[in-house]
Amino acid sequence: MPKIPKIIGNFLEHNFSKLFIKATITNKIYLSESLLLVRFEGEFERINFEVGQAILVRIDETQYRNYSPSLWKSDLDFFEVIFHIHQKGPGSDYLIQLPIGEVISLSVPRGSKVYKPESTKHFFFGDDTCIGFYNSLKKEIENDGHLYAGILEIEAESRVYVEERYKHIKMVEKSINPGENALKMLNSFFKQFWDDFNDATFYLMGNAKSIQLIQRKLRNQGIPKSQIITQPFWVEGKIGL
Repeated sequence: MPKIPKIIGNFLEHNFSKLFIKATITNKIYLSESLLLVRFEGEFERINFEVGQAILVRIDETQYRNYSPSLWKSDLDFFEVIFHIHQKGPGSDYLIQLPIGEVISLSVPRGSKVYKPESTKHFFFGDDTCIGFYNSLKKEIENDGHLYAGILEIEAESRVYVEERYKHIKMVEKSINPGENALKMLNSFFKQFWDDFNDATFYLMGNAKSIQLIQRKLRNQGIPKSQIITQPFWVEGKIGL
């Protein structure tokens, strides 16, 4: 839902109020030049959140964006989102100017449950836009005592933050061709990795072209389609995917 007429947006928020929540911005921290963590507080004790679900944020009168929380604590009435600030669109502009204390309207978390707790091994691939999702996924995997690995394709300015926080995942720098460096990394993995992770669940998120590239590699390695979960967040030339 990247864009809808103002009158329809107002109608939805007014007549389907149970689907929307009010949240106050209580903290903003730049984790890197392009990663902004925002904490939202409100009355969330009755809201259930599942890894992979997203909130819908109205960034102006007609435009909306989906964001995946990096941390959700209904019992403590707060959640956090790690936003990728690329400064190339209205979403980034809106997030940068939001002041502490601002109250905004958001949708309740929506979307399918992504995490597969029945799987004891997990592999994640994504980019800067997926760090929040990966953070919430990582917590679930660690809570269940499962094995995990993965590759994050990130911009150079975010490398220090990611290396310090995510020790069990490999990092490659973004290239002009999305997924290219991640594919090179996958191609360097030894046979032992593929033997160990042939029954894992693979989560492929972020750029649509990168996902296609990595999915093709996995399928060529004999990974069944049923073990691969994909969720494109963006693609070049399109707004609000």
